[in-house]
Amino acid sequence: MMLRLALVALISLQSVVAQQAECDGYGYGPDVLTTQLGVEMPQNCYEEDETGNTRCYHTYVPPCAEGKPSPLLMILHGSQSCPVVNANENGWIQKAQEECFVIVYPLGNMVQLSSFELEMNCWEVPGGLNLPPAPIPDGPVADPCCCSTEETSVPGSVDLDFLHKVIESVVMEEMVDVSRIYLSGHSNGCILAHAYLRTYSDIVAAMSCTAAPAITPIPDSYNPTPQLSIRGQLDEIVAYDGLFIDDLLFGEFFIFPSAEACFEEYLEANGCQGPEDADSTTVAVPEMDLPGVTATMEHRKGRGCAADTELVILNTAGHAIVNNDVEDNPLAATTTVDITSLMWDFVARQSRSEPAPLTTTAALTATVDAGGNETDTADGEPDMADAGGNGADTADSEPDMAEAGGNETDTADGEPGMADAGGNGADTADGEPDMAEAGGNATDTADGEPTAANAGGNGADTADSEPSNSSDNTEGESIGVVGAGLNALVLSLALLCSFLAY
Repeated sequence: MMLRLALVALISLQSVVAQQAECDGYGYGPDVLTTQLGVEMPQNCYEEDETGNTRCYHTYVPPCAEGKPSPLLMILHGSQSCPVVNANENGWIQKAQEECFVIVYPLGNMVQLSSFELEMNCWEVPGGLNLPPAPIPDGPVADPCCCSTEETSVPGSVDLDFLHKVIESVVMEEMVDVSRIYLSGHSNGCILAHAYLRTYSDIVAAMSCTAAPAITPIPDSYNPTPQLSIRGQLDEIVAYDGLFIDDLLFGEFFIFPSAEACFEEYLEANGCQGPEDADSTTVAVPEMDLPGVTATMEHRKGRGCAADTELVILNTAGHAIVNNDVEDNPLAATTTVDITSLMWDFVARQSRSEPAPLTTTAALTATVDAGGNETDTADGEPDMADAGGNGADTADSEPDMAEAGGNETDTADGEPGMADAGGNGADTADGEPDMAEAGGNATDTADGEPTAANAGGNGADTADSEPSNSSDNTEGESIGVVGAGLNALVLSLALLCSFLAY
């Protein structure tokens, strides 16, 4: 077991460096997806109340989805990855153009992998799951993953709230069919998709994702929700059979459950018959044959379910299950199975008849558009924005009177705002005119103090009246990727919980 973990760690490290280097090479600017993919994919950013970190996402609306209620698909990249790399791998842009749905690509946390002095992207997901073969009351459970150590942490709830805020904002900004909100993700992104589905099952219509199980328990409030998992049996990063570290001193240490255990948990939660009653079909995939091994795709479907529950098993696939060739990544192997169509076809037939209203549990206070203009105000509620994303709501919680361009003309004092030549609102919740730079970006915040702005005009002050450093992590500490664990396995576990090397 120790040898296997060390080997996984070495493979993971190689992938970490290659994958993160590719993302760093593209950069994270507002136009990166537009430039690389050749379609309009604007970036919007928010500042988190809890951490002060700036969080961003890209939205793509294909021409065929404009002006009519359309499905929304949120796609979550893996650890050490980013939206542009994810978009290059599986052809989701082309699929959106064919099927007329809106795509949103959130960007994970940028944290420091202190063990190797590397920066990486990751999602922090709440743990706590206890599944067979370790169903011991008060026994081993899954740790949170994948951005925390004992010393530093990105609270697990923050990323769930961030995704919720993103969905809420996109629904406000675009014509979205709220009965058809879908999730997809890979690896670390798949783990977060499971967690969001379980937490907000009254909003999500369906989920399909690859290369990871759930680590977050299903709550009592869960509503049966369709889900499809696609797994490679040769995955050495997030092992198909799960990972339990056998150690004489510590016993069996639970990291994450097997694909089978996760499937069985959903069968029960979605009201299906037992796993022995699941329908199963197996087809040959000769293009993926390995020496001495006939490649197959097994498709299991729960029977008698309140919500469709399915598992696809590729016996010769590993961790990176992609449709397009990916260079410089030892974990990437192109599959001849059209994974993108498989996932879309599953979610597209699902809808939620009575989705719950979209409300956030932790508001993100500062909204920043691609030009760096703040569009959210001191009431902590989402702004009513025009197509250009200009905020039209202020601290009085009432809609603002907006001119044709959507620029704010009403403020917290109930009087028209003082606007610069660009029409940007220059009055805030303190009732005093804002200090605005030449570009019209607001530089005053709810604390009544001038905001320290960077060159792009992005507000860098928050409600605590102290300048924020958007590149800092919580408490200014660097954040690793290992869950609390065994010091003797720090190398292996650091990369294991950075398993999501792709």
